[in-house]
Amino acid sequence: MSGNFHRSLDGVHNVNYGQWRSFADFEELLKDPKYEPLAEY
Repeated sequence: MSGNFHRSLDGVHNVNYGQWRSFADFEELLKDPKYEPLAEY
């Protein structure tokens, strides 16, 4: 996984996102009960 954080030039807005090697890897993460709330996304 790769994580990225971007802040706007005015410092008001930001974006934080992750990139997975594959969708299958992301689905494997969702099998862990502590990440269950993310499954709706």
